[in-house]
Amino acid sequence: MKKGQYLLVETKTKNDIFGTVLYCVDEVGLETKDGVNDGVRLVMMGGSGSAARTGMTILDTVRELERLIREKTAQLIDASKAKAYEAKYSHKEVTKSTSGGIIELG
Repeated sequence: MKKGQYLLVETKTKNDIFGTVLYCVDEVGLETKDGVNDGVRLVMMGGSGSAARTGMTILDTVRELERLIREKTAQLIDASKAKAYEAKYSHKEVTKSTSGGIIELG
């Protein structure tokens, strides 16, 4: 995993609330609870499901993302393909308010 890569994920949630989701890798090498520098911060670029929000931050691990890629639940895609998915899926945004809460826009 490298910063700036795009990941397309088929989520498996109840009622498919996130659907197919496009993420951009924002940071790699974050320390996890077990003290390993395996953490990855992903920023949602959009998704097909009703709860998908552009700008939502997700934390995961390199190990878990590599497992999803092996199982074909996720795939790394190039920037041009990502732009097409972003145009298709970015319909709602999430921003942080000054009070630290989440405000949904769109």
